[in-house]
Amino acid sequence: MTSEKPQDPMRILIVAGGTGGHIYPGLSLAAALRALAAEKGRQVVIRFVGTRRGLEERLIPPEGYSLVTLPAAGFPRGKGPRQWPAWLASLTVNGYTWLRSLGLVARFRPHVATGMGGYLTGPVLLAAHLLGVPTLVHEANARPGVANRLAARFVDQVAVGFEEAARAFPQARSVTVTGNPIRASVLHGDRGRALRRFGLEAGRPTLLVLGGSQGARAINEALFAARERLEGAVPGLQVIHQTGAGEFERVAQRWRSVRMAQVGQGEVRWKGWRVLPYLDPVADCLAAADLVCSRAGGSTCAELTALGVPALLIPFAAATEAHQTENAAALARAGAARILPQAELTGERLAQELAALLTSPSRLQAMREASRRLGRPEAARRLAELAWELAQPGERR
Repeated sequence: MTSEKPQDPMRILIVAGGTGGHIYPGLSLAAALRALAAEKGRQVVIRFVGTRRGLEERLIPPEGYSLVTLPAAGFPRGKGPRQWPAWLASLTVNGYTWLRSLGLVARFRPHVATGMGGYLTGPVLLAAHLLGVPTLVHEANARPGVANRLAARFVDQVAVGFEEAARAFPQARSVTVTGNPIRASVLHGDRGRALRRFGLEAGRPTLLVLGGSQGARAINEALFAARERLEGAVPGLQVIHQTGAGEFERVAQRWRSVRMAQVGQGEVRWKGWRVLPYLDPVADCLAAADLVCSRAGGSTCAELTALGVPALLIPFAAATEAHQTENAAALARAGAARILPQAELTGERLAQELAALLTSPSRLQAMREASRRLGRPEAARRLAELAWELAQPGERR
């Protein structure tokens, strides 16, 4: 099905939907595939498959890729009689998606199909596999999700972002540790540009707090409660705080009660603190940070280690199968991060943890070096090479 004339464009299907944790790595892979194709003098056509309810339609078409959306549904965790209706609904949705996927793959005729995780991965890659298309699945987390564990039973290649994840695929034909694809722009941040943008000073300890694209309310609330303690404990502290677009107005309302705080349209300023709904580009802020406080998604951990940034990680307590806790643990074992469980998150505890790190330059340096050792900045390129090798089985690096 995939044998074509050498001059024909390489056709690649990427399944990436639902959350930014799947979409952004998929876009990074697509960019790396374009670059690899250009080096080889080969045209490439990339088509994405995503869900109807996620960020796909806002993020993927503007990058110049076509997008097909399909319904997606996860499987219930329980297996008792009370779960039977949920199982029936899930099987119905996934069966319909699989049938739609068969038609999609037959029409597009990809040379390789890649899945970045999520509910759509299984039905689409299974359809590709049954139609003779080489398949690749990527797992971003240290603890793999159900969809990828199931897909690993039939795909040709499994790629993982964490070494710890490789052990979870004993039945896979082949497992390769590639790291997690990150945005190329992240590697080119400018510390000075970030400081100028926010009116901050070089030489002062700088903390970056990331609430995520949608915001992490628990982190936002604890940081606000920690502000006075942090100011007293860390001389000259500067803070860049991304609240998330959905959280900014609520956070800004809290800041209106603080003496001397300047609450403007889309930004709060107080002493050396800058509070914003989102950071664009975030690369400059990462370059400016002496320490990052954030969740522990696979992409976030990949960006931190690619740059060698020390971190205080607060795993999302409700993350599926506690995968963020496992991600954070991998960095902590290597000495690249400390973990603060969300169950223990208070303003006082957050201030203590952050101050202990920010006032210890030698400790931050050791964490920075450990983080760099973990980093895989070439993950997108390596994953693109794996996909290319599957599409061109006679071609090896």
